[in-house]
Amino acid sequence: MKSIGMKGVGVAVMLATLLWQVDAEPKEKISMQQQIEQRKQLNNARYKQLRTLDDKALAKFLWMEEESNYYEVMESLSLDMKPYEIEYSTSVLARLSDYNDYQAMSAAFLSSLLAVKRMDLMECRRYSDGHGFPFANELKLDALVLDNGEKLRIPDFTKGKMETRDIVRRGEAYCVPALGNKSAPQPTAIKGEFSTELPEKLIQFELTADDVGKTQDKDGYRVTLIEMNDYSYVIEVDVKTTSQTTLRKQDIIGEAKAKNGRYIRNRIIDRVPMKNYERVESLLGELINQAANGNLNKSEAQKALDDLNERMGKDESSTLYSAFAFHGPVETAEVTIVAGGESRKEVKQTLELPVYSFAQKAPAKQIDFDELPTVKTTLPIYNGDSEVNASYVDLSAEAMHDEIEIRQRNITYDPGIKHPKQVFLHYPTVQSDLFIHIFDRYDIAYSSDVQFFDADGEPVTEIDDKNSAFRFTVSRLEYDPELFSVPPTRVKANISVLTAPNIIKENYAKNDLPTGVNIEGNKLIVDYAEFTPREIEDVESRLVQRRNHVFAKDSQGYLAEISTLSLPRQDGKPVDVYYFYGHPESFEIWYKGETESVDFELDVEL
Repeated sequence: MKSIGMKGVGVAVMLATLLWQVDAEPKEKISMQQQIEQRKQLNNARYKQLRTLDDKALAKFLWMEEESNYYEVMESLSLDMKPYEIEYSTSVLARLSDYNDYQAMSAAFLSSLLAVKRMDLMECRRYSDGHGFPFANELKLDALVLDNGEKLRIPDFTKGKMETRDIVRRGEAYCVPALGNKSAPQPTAIKGEFSTELPEKLIQFELTADDVGKTQDKDGYRVTLIEMNDYSYVIEVDVKTTSQTTLRKQDIIGEAKAKNGRYIRNRIIDRVPMKNYERVESLLGELINQAANGNLNKSEAQKALDDLNERMGKDESSTLYSAFAFHGPVETAEVTIVAGGESRKEVKQTLELPVYSFAQKAPAKQIDFDELPTVKTTLPIYNGDSEVNASYVDLSAEAMHDEIEIRQRNITYDPGIKHPKQVFLHYPTVQSDLFIHIFDRYDIAYSSDVQFFDADGEPVTEIDDKNSAFRFTVSRLEYDPELFSVPPTRVKANISVLTAPNIIKENYAKNDLPTGVNIEGNKLIVDYAEFTPREIEDVESRLVQRRNHVFAKDSQGYLAEISTLSLPRQDGKPVDVYYFYGHPESFEIWYKGETESVDFELDVEL
């Protein structure tokens, strides 16, 4: 079977912005659109050619291979495409800092696997805050067990299966439509298996643009920076193949940091060199021509592609190729080798996950606390939410000038856009983001607060009374340079920024909880009939968002949340129930506190 698999038709969306040379041989540089059109035309021509074949099975096989390679090529060509917006993230290895060793982290992860029922949804939960297990692993769920002993087969996602007769997979959730009837048998457990290999150690390399063409050598692993572009980089890793130093493609972790030291979210990972896609493309051309002449059958085509993949695998030898693209400009490449060989520790565990029901309850006269779901207590998993762990509560007026990133974008692909030029104000992640929505963060009250200037520093005026040349929306200033007397080269604006620097954090030990708050195992119960928060909106309704934020902590930090359950009363205030990974030792509640409006002066060259 062909080893270069299809990465997704969503790549087609990128095509309008790609710039690359399609031909295998370097030729005269051509425009972006020409390059795109060349590959599109080749793909379309091959489709038309294959439609004429009498052998429909062969035609279908070759077309699937052509489509797969086509999209793979398009994604590889988009490696250094400018992202729509800069997006930050945390390191994929951030979880390691929460535990003493890999075994402890693995044990915590396995303990955290829970099955949760919400109406007809079955979900296998990992870390509720979105940070997964950092090493290559396989979680295979086989069957859903019902209370009558019946087992429903779960689609094998590892083989691309999304549904069986009874179950449909949507993301990490498993939908069982037939179980929506309360009289139907109900799920009791999910069976499966988890497997991974824990490394002997991690070996890290830091690379910058100055390292292009250079090789770094650590512990038998050699990393060469082949290429570094604005938004991507390419490396090759050589390894001395011994029992102590072996390497798989998935053992190479590529990350990137911006100038400010923050990690940038990964956009593309490509483990196949462009030359391999070109070899497949060339072979497919030959096979399609042979098929058109009646000199090829499906088994021969399959063997030719298999042989090519085998040759390409041998050509790689002990050198592994990896390309990484990111949602922002790369200042530093951070490469981590998950090292090991015979010293790798294999972890394999059969799973039988009990199903816990968190279905929303109807309003009741009285809350029966004895009927609350009891979830097994797990090893601790810590809250990785960026807002909770942010360095700042909020920004001062002085800090804003250093911390607010000003980004610009020119939209050229949509002629219908009224204001194609845009200036973004990117507020860093702060704890007050829990209380202040991006729609409420910035405010420009009057157009007189915005002034555009020409190259000589003179104010420029709008030339169309009916169509405003600019507008401020959410977090960006949008404008059309064609609607000014001369194209502006600078803009100044006075912007009011809403901040919450006075967040109140109240912490109560487990043995000294306020009335109406209880901790039972990993369960935190807040009864608003007895507990009155310092700041609160209308808690009579289960649909209203509370102004406070509730956390549980142990001695090491904030625990990640498994799930929540809100229990409404017919004639009173509700009860909120929180479930956490670990053993809560204290209850903490955050309040917005008094807000402040800070004047921020935008002054930027266009």
